[in-house]
Amino acid sequence: MSEARRKPGAAMAVFSMCSILQKCMPFVLMPFLTRLLSLEEYGIYSTYTAWLTIFASVCTLNLHLGVFNNGMHRFAKDRERYASSMVWITALLVLISLWAAVCAQEALAEWLSLPGRYVPWLFVQILFQQFFNLWVAKERYVYGFRRLIFLVGLYCAAGTALPAASLYLWRADAQGVILTTVFVQAVFGSVCAAELLLRGRGRAKGSYIRYAVWFNLALIPHYLSGVILGQVDRTMINAMCGAAQTAVYSVAHTFALALNFAVSSVNAAIVPWTYEAVAERKLKELNRIITILAGGFAALLLVSVLVMPEIMKLLITREYYGAIRLVPPIAVSSFFIFLYNLFANVEFYFEAKYFISVSSVLAAVLNVALNYIFIAEYGYTAAAYTTGICYALYALFHFMNVRRLGKKYLPGKELYPMKFLAALALVLGAGVPALLAVYEKAAVRYALLAGLSAAAFFRRREIFRAVKYVFAGEKE
Repeated sequence: MSEARRKPGAAMAVFSMCSILQKCMPFVLMPFLTRLLSLEEYGIYSTYTAWLTIFASVCTLNLHLGVFNNGMHRFAKDRERYASSMVWITALLVLISLWAAVCAQEALAEWLSLPGRYVPWLFVQILFQQFFNLWVAKERYVYGFRRLIFLVGLYCAAGTALPAASLYLWRADAQGVILTTVFVQAVFGSVCAAELLLRGRGRAKGSYIRYAVWFNLALIPHYLSGVILGQVDRTMINAMCGAAQTAVYSVAHTFALALNFAVSSVNAAIVPWTYEAVAERKLKELNRIITILAGGFAALLLVSVLVMPEIMKLLITREYYGAIRLVPPIAVSSFFIFLYNLFANVEFYFEAKYFISVSSVLAAVLNVALNYIFIAEYGYTAAAYTTGICYALYALFHFMNVRRLGKKYLPGKELYPMKFLAALALVLGAGVPALLAVYEKAAVRYALLAGLSAAAFFRRREIFRAVKYVFAGEKE
């Protein structure tokens, strides 16, 4: 047995580190963008990246996500050919999308509220980004420790250093930053695609492609709805209020949802054990871990909100200070995203694909509707509150689905500590936005922070034991 498989806790730690590195790239680059681009240019850049995420889900069918792991397990004796097949079908899907986009370039650019020259680069970037994602997914599945952390580290360094250099040395505008990013992703994506194809001898198998495409077609509404929840507010602000307001809101959005790095990474670490716990009916142990994680994440969220004004003032210029008061209502979304991830793990375990999609679509439609009504009435600040509300509904809809699955497959048993999770959600949902009343009073914020720190100090032994328990390779 390999070292990685004997120590799954260590493996998950490495994979979490790689995930955090990738997700930190926009956060690290943001101070350069806000200082060296005008408000309008940064607004265009933010709108471009929002549409990039939305189109990536549609054009690639997210073939690097859950279905890739399912295929690696199902076709265990022919994994290299399966990975090669995913490269070929991804290239075909994106190139068809690129051809259609170029044919309707001007109309599409007007609809996206972007200059027409940006449209082709959207799809070129998606293509190479997806090649890199497929390679990462394969290495993660086969526990490619050293290769994964080396290439991801190099990719993240290049992906932040070169765009930053283009801003400083060549005084690049939004287009220059985007082209530099595309260049980096083209280099790494080409290398990754070449390796996957070489290992699979350049072959594709129709049955593998049909399996992956049909599996993910049912989940596209779910994936797209999740992307819409995270991105549509910026695209709507750009269309309804202009690029400058989009820039300010994007700064608030980036800071407020910074903890999603931790959410996605920790979730990736506990998914395998969650599956095992549900399969073996170790629900008491599962509830204990979820209680620890939820309580810890709620405390971390409160701390980050309390210190965020000072952090933001260090990293952004005065013209973006309007973003500071938008952070608390958006930040609550991180906890609801955490809850959604917990519920989605169970939904995927029981393969409730259609119910997953219905729940996600409902939340996304409500988000678009609320944004349309309240942004027009109150301006871009309204999007901060509609984001928090819709993520709360997002978690609620998936909670209802998990309750249904629990009654069907685990009658009479508590799948998660639902009362505790609901209590935390209510406290954060009401408390964090309420901080706005004293958000500009640093003394009050730091008094609250001192109280949290004192509580953590006196319970430090329990906290250390809890962290060790959660990330241990084997659960007692």
